[in-house]
Amino acid sequence: MSSAPASQPATPNPEKESELIYGLESHPPFGSSLLAALQHILAMVLSVMAPPAIVAGALGVPPEAIAYLVSMSLLFAGIGIWFQVSRPFGIGSGMLSIQATSFAFPGTLIAVGALLMKEQGMSWEQALSTLFGVCFIGGFVVMAGSRIMPFLRKIITPTVAGITVMMIGVSLVRVGAIDLAGGVAAKADGTFGDISNLFLGTLVILAIVCVNRSKNPLLRMSSLIVGILVGFAVAIVMGKVNWNILSEQHTWFIMPVPFKFGFFG
Repeated sequence: MSSAPASQPATPNPEKESELIYGLESHPPFGSSLLAALQHILAMVLSVMAPPAIVAGALGVPPEAIAYLVSMSLLFAGIGIWFQVSRPFGIGSGMLSIQATSFAFPGTLIAVGALLMKEQGMSWEQALSTLFGVCFIGGFVVMAGSRIMPFLRKIITPTVAGITVMMIGVSLVRVGAIDLAGGVAAKADGTFGDISNLFLGTLVILAIVCVNRSKNPLLRMSSLIVGILVGFAVAIVMGKVNWNILSEQHTWFIMPVPFKFGFFG
């Protein structure tokens, strides 16, 4: 007698066990794609705006100049993303690569700028022009280095690259902790670390985590937006939102001016 074949153990389905809403080759509907894009823009805007604002604020740059620097950062981040996606003249990766100001440089720029102002007696305009000149020249060094990546990989091993990326991530913990406690403005007015600031920051984090654990795909995709809206609404109730800025006259369009602050002092 032939015996019936033994039942095979069920093999797990990685797609069913994964918590991913859409796979690598999935084509989400337009609404979901638009929601995800909006959320990524909101997450990107902060990383684009924060570094120039941090550096300029530390060097005593007036608000009008800080607004110009932030606007230019947003403009050229958009241009950089377009180049990466569209690959005009063969320039770019052809992938959706978010081009934002790196958090790896503000500490160095602040230290160098402060030294120039203290030791060389430079004004903030001269210090900024010197920093921008150095960054301008350094950009060509980075571009040249990108052409010899196959050779650099023999020197910069995955271990070295991984440790470098980890150190940058660890350094960002300090930035997040400062913002959680109230940010630079709170340091100036003496409310840094106040319980109301910690409560508001913790509330935003909890809102994001709770919504992200929802079984509803749309809610999970909009966790960042929900967290921002919850924090904003509670901040209004707590009186932490300054509406005066809306009544002040501000320039809605800023024209880019090449070398506005000079070049190398």
